[in-house]
Amino acid sequence: MAHHSWDIRVALDPAAGLLGDSATVLAEHLSGGLSFYLGFIAKPDLVREPAVVDVTGTPYRIVLGEQISFTTEPATATATFDGPLEAALRLLVGRLSPQYTAPGIAVTGNVSLDELRAVFPGF
Repeated sequence: MAHHSWDIRVALDPAAGLLGDSATVLAEHLSGGLSFYLGFIAKPDLVREPAVVDVTGTPYRIVLGEQISFTTEPATATATFDGPLEAALRLLVGRLSPQYTAPGIAVTGNVSLDELRAVFPGF
């Protein structure tokens, strides 16, 4: 529901993000009971090597390997997503295309933002 609400708001405001409370709840669900969901939509074969992407300023990381996960479990980071949690969550469902990426959002390390966009193309 959080992403569908964003779909409507972004039509009027290209700089719209997920609402704060919605992003927090969605992150908790995707790192918990809904973690299986990413396995259905992600295309992990599109990265050249496994990666653990820390989401700056949060306890979350995106793990790309044999399995895909969004987790708070400890792991050594190989890349960093510099941007707000809501943008990382939009990335995971294919809603962080260049036109909806705020200035300053970047990925550094062994995977690029463009590669992550390819891994998470959306529906």
